[in-house]
Amino acid sequence: MALTRIHKLHLLMIQRGITVKRLAYLTGLTPTTISYVRNGRNVHMSTIHRCANALKCKPIDIIGYTMFDFDEYDRQMAEGKGGGQ
Repeated sequence: MALTRIHKLHLLMIQRGITVKRLAYLTGLTPTTISYVRNGRNVHMSTIHRCANALKCKPIDIIGYTMFDFDEYDRQMAEGKGGGQ
């Protein structure tokens, strides 16, 4: 098991199969701004709210970092179990 530190927004995007380009389209933000959020850069709170609204979650769900096991995720996807952890 190899845990990796990952930004919560990035994890949500992986689990939901949403690309930076798609989230940018859904939020009306630029792909660069989405990348800033996904990589933990400082952004305006309204940007966080737009991302949360597009992903139908709370802002706290996409702020900060968490640990994620990509190996386990890949295993689950290969077995057809879908959405990750």
